[in-house]
Parts: sequence; structure tokens; C-alpha cells
Amino acid sequence: MNAVIIAGGRGTRLHPLTGDAIPKALVPVAGIPIIHRQFELLSRYGCNEVVVLAGHLHEALEAGCAREAERLGLRLHFRIESQPMGTGGALPSARDLVGNDPFLVLCGDIALEMDVSRLLQFHVEHNAAATLVVHPNDHPHTSDLVLADSDHHILGFLPRGIRDGRYHRNLVFGSVYVLSPAVFDYITPDERQDLNNEVFPRMVADGQRLLAYNTPEYLRDVGTVERLHLVEEDIASGRMARMNWSHRRPAVFLDRDGVLIQDAGPRGTTHPEDVQLHDDAIEAVRAINQAGHLAVLITNQPGVAKGFLTLDVLDEIHGCLDMKLGEGGAWLDRIYVCPHHPDGGFEGERAEFKMDCDCRKPKPGLLYRAARELPLDLGASCFIGDSWRDIGAARAVGIPALGVRTGNGCAASGDVAEPDALFDTVLDAVTYWLQTGRP
Repeated sequence: MNAVIIAGGRGTRLHPLTGDAIPKALVPVAGIPIIHRQFELLSRYGCNEVVVLAGHLHEALEAGCAREAERLGLRLHFRIESQPMGTGGALPSARDLVGNDPFLVLCGDIALEMDVSRLLQFHVEHNAAATLVVHPNDHPHTSDLVLADSDHHILGFLPRGIRDGRYHRNLVFGSVYVLSPAVFDYITPDERQDLNNEVFPRMVADGQRLLAYNTPEYLRDVGTVERLHLVEEDIASGRMARMNWSHRRPAVFLDRDGVLIQDAGPRGTTHPEDVQLHDDAIEAVRAINQAGHLAVLITNQPGVAKGFLTLDVLDEIHGCLDMKLGEGGAWLDRIYVCPHHPDGGFEGERAEFKMDCDCRKPKPGLLYRAARELPLDLGASCFIGDSWRDIGAARAVGIPALGVRTGNGCAASGDVAEPDALFDTVLDAVTYWLQTGRP
């Protein structure tokens, strides 16, 4: 697979470090220019033909890349823009070099550690015109949002500063893409334009198949001095390297109602406005994020089967939860939902969701699904819940079950055992788990 690195920007927010004398892509991150780190990743995954789209200070950039590219065995090509063309407008200059196969695109200010082969496989298997790497971040309220359905299809975009009055899931651009040559049909020649806000929306509007590749791997831009220092801390601690898909990580599975948000009555949470976080929920999830563990929500939502709410409303409820967590710098890596209920007799119930499934807690279906879809170490994980159903799901997969006194307070029911340990709040449970790794 060929790769394209978009590195023509001026990097004005990094001027305190560069003095406008160093191209943004050559800014050292823990002693190594960010583009050299990208070269190493590309070489590791067999992307040996690399096109660099350059502009500002391009002579310095070319000189600063030549020796490293030679060391890694990369065939390096430069395309120079005479005036700023944006991430989309610059791309056609690489058309003759990328061929007719899918190609990888990186923005030159992104620090990443991810399994590129797995990304390409996803793109090919799903026959996508474009695959956009997305992820939850710690500031979704100030980010461009990607709107996608449960089958990964991208439905649209919401640029930062523009919202439509609804709540949406925390999915933002990762500045990494796999594109098929079809993308060139949607780039206006010789015109400055942006991939995220102009080219991709044109493709969606025309019915092209754009997919969201949601990954918990490492993606952070170094476009500001503050973010650059954060990346350096993550490199020094080993956090960045550990977040490649090849490294399994512990997960903290979390129930929703009674653990992260307050119970909203017999019917549960049926409107986004019902979402009220427990006082320490943000701090608890943020602690999981900072520890490098995966924060995975597992929730039964029988209200869908009973007709109390629709899947669209449920998605907006979780969008509200995402945004509230994001306001405090926290995020959930995944949300898994069981919408089923086995019993009938409810006015307005949905027959297609009336079943005895394997995903309704205390059955373990959703936990096993998470283990298949995420790079998590199930045996090193735990479940934090407030009910016997949560305890039962944890027991079914053989992981520790930590209970909280909020919500149902882990009231005993049936033959399910007591939790391994009981805490006043979810933050207490998370803190204990991160400190000890055992019940």
C-alpha cells in the first residue's frame, strides 16, 4: 500500500517552538521529528512508497527527511504546492503516484501508534470508497464530529461550532484515512478545500460508501505546544507503544444506570434530558482513560423491546452521556447495548426485540462481543455494577465483580453471589481496582 503524508501547513500554533524556521512535520517529539515517527510506522507495515505533500518551508522538509527515508528503505516523493491548497486540494498532485489501489493518508501533525494492516483489511473487506479512522476524544464539544450508524456507515458530519440541537456520539476524526481512487472525482481541481469538511461530505451526499473505523489505538495531533508535551509524556511512559492493537489491555466494564448515571424511575432513562451523571462518574471514567485501560459500557435496555424508547432515542441518550463525560475530559471506548426482553404484554412493544437472547445480562454475550471487537485482555478486566445482573455477567466470564451502593446497591436476587467487593461510588471502585488489580 502506498501512503500520502499531508505536510503543507504553516503550524502557526507551534511558532513558540519553531520560530517559523522549522517545518511543522520536523518538530521534534521526544527528540524525533514527528514525520520520522510516521516513516517508521509506515515502514513497519510495508508502506514503502510515500508521497509527502509539502508547501511552507518545503526545502527544509525535504532535506530533513531524505536520510531517514533512506535508512528505512522508503521511496520518498515530494509534491510542492505553490499556494496553500488544504488537505483536499493538495491531494490530486499525488494522483500519478498512488496508482489504482487503496492508499493510506496521514496528516503530518498526527502522532499515532496503530495496526495499519488491520485498518487496510477493514477497508478492503467492506469495499469502501473511503475509510475514516475515528475515535472518542476528551474534547468532543470542540471537535468535528463524525456521524455513523451501528454498521460503521458514515451518515454525515458536524463541524466544530456547528450543532443541530441533538446529542451525538463522541466520534471525531483521527486524521488517518484509507482512500480509494474514487476520492479524486470529488476534489475540485486547482481549488483550496478540506477533506473533512468539503470532500467527504460531497461523497456522502452522492451515495459513496464511507465507513468509520473506530479504534482505541493511539491518535493525537501535535498541533499545539500543550498537545506536543502530552505526546512526549505518553512516549516516555510507554503508553503510546502499548496502545497498538497488538497489545491487549485490561478493560473496566461499567453498568450505566445506577453506576454512571442516576436511575430515572421504573421505565429507566427514556429521554436525553433524563441523563444525570453521578457526582464522581466523570472522574472515574477519566481515571480509567488515564490508566490506559479500556472503558466499556455494558447496559441492558429492555425499554426498546417494551416500546418505551426507540433505538434512535437511545443513541441520542448515549450521545448526551458522551458529551457530559467529554466536558470533563473523559470518554467511553465502547457502548454495548442489549435492547431485548423475553416477556410480552407491554402496550406498544416491539416484536422484533422480544426474545431470550445471549446478550441480556446476566448472560455474558456483550462481554464476549467486546473481547472480540476490542484489543482487551478479558482475564485482566473487571466489571463494576449495581445489580445482581452485573455480578452474574462478571461471574459468567470469570472476572472480578465490584459492586457499588448507588442505584440498586447490588441487592441480592436468586442464586447470584454477592460482589467480590462493595464500594460507596464508582470512583471508589475504579480507584481500588487501578491500585490493586484484584477484588
